[in-house]
Amino acid sequence: KRKEKQKSEAFTIPYINPDEINLKSLLGKGCFGKVYSGDCRSMEVAVKIPKKQKLSKRSLANFIKEVEIMSKIYHPNVCLFMGACTEPGQIRIVSEKLETDLDNKIHDMTEDIPLTQRIQWAKETCQGIAWLHGSDPPIVHRDLKPANMLLDEHNKIKVCDFGLSHFMEDGLYDKEPKGTPLYMAPEVMRKEEITEKVDVYSVGVITWELLTREDPFADHEDYQTFVDAV
Repeated sequence: KRKEKQKSEAFTIPYINPDEINLKSLLGKGCFGKVYSGDCRSMEVAVKIPKKQKLSKRSLANFIKEVEIMSKIYHPNVCLFMGACTEPGQIRIVSEKLETDLDNKIHDMTEDIPLTQRIQWAKETCQGIAWLHGSDPPIVHRDLKPANMLLDEHNKIKVCDFGLSHFMEDGLYDKEPKGTPLYMAPEVMRKEEITEKVDVYSVGVITWELLTREDPFADHEDYQTFVDAV
């Protein structure tokens, strides 16, 4: 049954049976769902569980697209995708488990982080994104921000969360802006064509945040005044 299901999809999902996954503690949550630490095949992993488990055809297609993008990326500065399950009610994405995210790290003012280390993080972010953009077809992340930059045990950056990512095969437009406003390129807000340049803009904001250890655009109190300023 599973093999027939996989043949109907555009690519073969690296399948993980949900019975192989042992969930442990909650790592984080958001509008998409929750991420847990867990064990799978004797490995410590991170398990992303979407909030919606009964997916429409469109939602399932979007989920499979995210899995497909993750399965095509192998780079030291991109979070390693290990497999997924698309069984109804058991939808999971399994990836390597990492220590913390860049957002928590750089805004923990009790920790003295040398400028050289912060510049290195900016460099590693650029390396990961350059790899995405150099893929065939290019991959646009569309939601780059410090919270989507994880750090491993060696303090190396790993780009994660490809829920809004796209293959750049044709022109891409959004009816409504998608992403995180503070890191969103002006053309996204104006609902213009989306290209790899939207990621470059986000990396610029992240780099400023790394250098200053301050929140970007902190003087704007609401979304509309921020959009008007940009």
